This record gives sequence, structure tokens and C-alpha cells, in this order.
Amino acid sequence: MKIAFNITVHHIKDIPKECNGNELFVEAKRGSKGENQCNTNKVAAKDNQVKFEEKIKINASLNQNPKTQKFESKKELSFIVKESKGGKVTEVGKGKLNLADFAPHGTIRHETVTISLAKDYAKNSKKSPTLMVKVESQWLKLDNKVLVKYAIYFHLIYLH
Repeated sequence: MKIAFNITVHHIKDIPKECNGNELFVEAKRGSKGENQCNTNKVAAKDNQVKFEEKIKINASLNQNPKTQKFESKKELSFIVKESKGGKVTEVGKGKLNLADFAPHGTIRHETVTISLAKDYAKNSKKSPTLMVKVESQWLKLDNKVLVKYAIYFHLIYLH
């Protein structure tokens, strides 16, 4: 089953003090395909937080057990927080979500992702940063049959 995950990256709280005043961005990555990697815009950190309010889209194929209806695949989405300072980009830390937890069609959930800090940032921080996201799922294909295309076609014919 092919699923589109629409993710709103809200904000990061409790970032290390040394990041204040510098630009941060989040790289979302699932696997090695370029189509499943995207970045937020760079935003200046202030008062140990960064507000993004940006939407990203990641597609994934997951298998569902027909008897239990549970999704068997573990598809991790990594969130890598990066700092851009003086033309140099460094990794601040990273966190992960298992997309299988959000796979049922129509899921809409707000999640807090704990960011494990990179060594250079961890030594001066008392708390781990947290990334707030909203994850929405929409099934695109089931048994290699396109689902969304028909929904759009139905909308165009019957509602106009």
C-alpha cells in the first residue's frame, strides 16, 4: 500500500543556547531516494526555540497484515536538525518517527519528537530539544490500484 504522509513541522523547543541567533532548519529523510528527502526553510533561533509552520510530504509503501490489519513494516522518518552559521552547516541533533504508527487512512495526530543532540551540542545542554509535528496520512494505492485519482475524478464530476 502506498501512503502519502503530509507533515506540518511546527516548532522546536529547548534548543541549545549557542544556537540562538543562528539559522536552523529541519531535514526530513526516509531512505536514500531524493524524492523522500526535503528541508524546511532556514529560520533564526530565538529564546531557545525555532518556529517553522511548514508542510512537507513524504510517500512510503507499507504492508498491512490482512488478518490483523496491522502494518508490518517499520518505516522510519528521520528529522535532522541543522544549524547554518557563517556558510557552514552542522548537525545539531536528530529524532525519528515510525511512519507505520500513522499509516491508517485519515490519521491526523500531533507528535512530539525528542531530538538527540550531537556530541558538541549535548555537553552544554540540560534538556533534549523537542520537535512538534502534525502527521496526516492519505492512502494513494491499495493492491496497485490508484485511490486518490478516482476521488479527484468523483469530485470534479459530481460536485461541479
